[in-house]
Amino acid sequence: MKLVGFLFILSSYVFSAQWATVIKDQAVVYSDQQMTSEIGYVKRGKKIRVGEVARNRGTLLPIIVNEKIAYIKIKDIKTATDEKLVVSAVARKREVKKSKKEESRIGLSYTRFLSQVETLQDSTQTEDFAFNGGALKGYLKNNYKSTSYGAEIGYMTSTDEEEVNKFELYYLNFDVMFRLVDFQNMQLSLFTGISLIPLSQYSYDDLFTANSAGYGGYGGAELYLGINKSIGLHARAQYTYIDLIGYDIPKSEIVGVDAKYEPNLSGISFTGAITYEF
Repeated sequence: MKLVGFLFILSSYVFSAQWATVIKDQAVVYSDQQMTSEIGYVKRGKKIRVGEVARNRGTLLPIIVNEKIAYIKIKDIKTATDEKLVVSAVARKREVKKSKKEESRIGLSYTRFLSQVETLQDSTQTEDFAFNGGALKGYLKNNYKSTSYGAEIGYMTSTDEEEVNKFELYYLNFDVMFRLVDFQNMQLSLFTGISLIPLSQYSYDDLFTANSAGYGGYGGAELYLGINKSIGLHARAQYTYIDLIGYDIPKSEIVGVDAKYEPNLSGISFTGAITYEF
C-alpha cells in the first residue's frame, strides 16, 4: 500500500465539496464504494477536500485522488459541518446552563379593592368601600414547572362617602399561581392565596380608633407582559374575602355600651404591578 502523498482537488462544479481533517492515524482511501480496493491512506491531521453527499449508506465521502474519484470513511475524518454542529451543540448547552431553573422578580403594586362592609350600627346592613393601597411584591417562578409563587406586604385604606368610617389594613399575601399560557414575554395564570392581617385600624369620625387583626383568602387571574429581559408588567383581577377578628369599640354616643365590631370585607379587587427580575 502506498502513501497518498498528493490529493488533487477538483473544483466545486464536479461535486459539492467541503474541508475535512483526518482524525485517524492512517485513514484508508478506497477506489470503490464497496471498499474492496484500498489505494492508499492519509495521515492524521491532514486537511483534505471531500464531497458533501455521503455514499454507501452514509459511511463514505468522495474525495479526488490523482484526478479520480475515491472514497474515505466518514468516521476517519472531521468535516467543517461536524465542527459547526459541535459548536452549535456547545452553544445550546451554554444557553441551557444560562437558563435559570427559577426566576425571581420584585416590584411595586397598586390595588383597588371594591368591598362591602357591615355597618357598625347594624350588622345586617352593608356599606360600599373603595380601598386603595400599595405593596412591595415578589414572585418566584419555576421555569421547569407550570407553578409560580407570589408574596407581598402592603397597606390599604378607605373611608365611606361621608368620611366618617375609616379602615386601614396592613396585610401579608401569599399565593400560588398556575400558568395556563407561558411564553417568554407573556403569561396568563390562575392563582389562589391567603391573606394575613396583622394589624387593622377602624376609626369613627375621630371619636375613637380601634385595633384588630384578621385573615382571608382570594383567587383570580393574572396577565404578565415582559417589556424587556428585566422589566415586566402585571395585571390581575381577583375576588377577596377578609374576616376581621373584631374591633373593641368603646362606649360612646354612637354605641351605648362597649361592643365588639366584627366586620367582613368581600369584593373584587384589581391590581397593577411593575417588577424587575434579579
